[in-house]
Amino acid sequence: MGLPRDGLAEAETALRLAETCGDPFLTALALTVRGAANNCLGVLDPALADFAAARDLLQRIGSRFLAWPLCGLGDVHRTRGRPERARAAYEEALALAEPRREVLGVSAALIGLARVRAVDDLPAARALAERAVALGEPLRHVKALLTRGWVALMAEDRKAAAADASRAAAAARVRRDDPGLAEALVLGVLSSDAPTRHSTPLAEAIQIWAETGCRIEEAAGRIVAGRIGATIVEAGIDLAERTLRAVGVELESRRVAGPLAVVACLTPAVSIRLLGVFQVLREGAPIPSHAWQSRKARDLLKILVTRRRPVSRDHLMELLWPEVEPTRSGNRLSVLLTTVRDVLAPPPRDTDATPLITAGNTVWLDRTQVRIDVEEFLSHAGPALEAHRRGQADATDRLLAAEAEHTGAFLEEDPYQDWAEPLADEVRATYIALLRAVVSRLRSAGDVEGAVRYSLRLLEQDYYDEQAHLDLIQVQLDAGHHGEALRRYRVYVRRMTELGVEPRPFPHARSASRRAG
Repeated sequence: MGLPRDGLAEAETALRLAETCGDPFLTALALTVRGAANNCLGVLDPALADFAAARDLLQRIGSRFLAWPLCGLGDVHRTRGRPERARAAYEEALALAEPRREVLGVSAALIGLARVRAVDDLPAARALAERAVALGEPLRHVKALLTRGWVALMAEDRKAAAADASRAAAAARVRRDDPGLAEALVLGVLSSDAPTRHSTPLAEAIQIWAETGCRIEEAAGRIVAGRIGATIVEAGIDLAERTLRAVGVELESRRVAGPLAVVACLTPAVSIRLLGVFQVLREGAPIPSHAWQSRKARDLLKILVTRRRPVSRDHLMELLWPEVEPTRSGNRLSVLLTTVRDVLAPPPRDTDATPLITAGNTVWLDRTQVRIDVEEFLSHAGPALEAHRRGQADATDRLLAAEAEHTGAFLEEDPYQDWAEPLADEVRATYIALLRAVVSRLRSAGDVEGAVRYSLRLLEQDYYDEQAHLDLIQVQLDAGHHGEALRRYRVYVRRMTELGVEPRPFPHARSASRRAG
């Protein structure tokens, strides 16, 4: 099938004609094409219904093409991250199509099976992908090459994956298969030696998917861009994840061969949380307190994270033991470094794989091997604020997504540590800027409840923010909540009095026309 929107329109026309003629085979064929188009467009429930209806029709008339809707059902289950149900559909399709030498069905089944078998049996998946490519079915040649490339990459064969990415891109250009070209670009990026440095084609792939309406692939591309740290301002990883979940995609189980499965393997196993209570997780499980052996080991890691650059051993000893002679604290630091290295190293304990790096007199964290919540918050907040300044249509959603990542005050159990102050100030200033932008947008949209909620969060950050008080009062007045507005005004007056600042007069409710303007 070509572009999914065109395919959908053609399928609708064909379906009307087939139903008018009363031809069950043509009706099933049109339903299958419509299901495939909707699957590409991310409209999964109608796609599932169309494939099921087509399957029932073809089964009733004993058609040799029953494998087509069965593969469609497998595709929807695979898209949603349900490999066992997908495998069952593909295996049934292959068992029906292969004895009849029905090449289209065999090709589709082999491609789907190769992708889902990558979950539990990479050698079997590679063999299936090889069969799909060797079959040489021209309509699915690009998909077969891409499948073989993704499976090779999951087997850590970057060279083979890169070769298939190049072949698939060339074939897609010849066939004017834009979605296929986009996927080939992503495969090429992820199969390179340094995906982050070679991430430029990701932006083009995301744009292609957006233009062709392939919103699931577009969302997956944005997640890939965010996970590898690509410099794409519009990456929008949080919105992308919400988009996928909204159509029933189970992100946590996306292990079938493809970009999300590959990028999951690239995602660091260790996560460090500094927003709220300090916590380190490995493979999603918190590191138990006894593994640290001492509070100083935790402090050492906090310092390394907050400094954001290599730190000398001398400076670390000064920060950790300011009143102890360096000759005595040197051994202590070595013990702490060993503890932190053991905590962060993935099992089995391999010192070469640990994010903690020591070289000469300096110590630092390899940030490509860890996820740090505060850095992710800042990296998403900046583009969201820029989208707000530019007046982009998705700015509100991006601001709200970034605000949701602020799960607590920066190192709330260590609020007064000098070494944490610069980053703490940056996080607080960024969060306040986000809240101001959110309140502004929600007020403009007439969302009184939302504007009040986020205004209160803003005041939690600074009780004496005069403008935040006045904005909150005005929102309540404009909504006709005069009693609540008066109560908030009294709070405002009390806060200003504490500062010795003359409070402004109680404001007046604006007319509806002024609010609209």
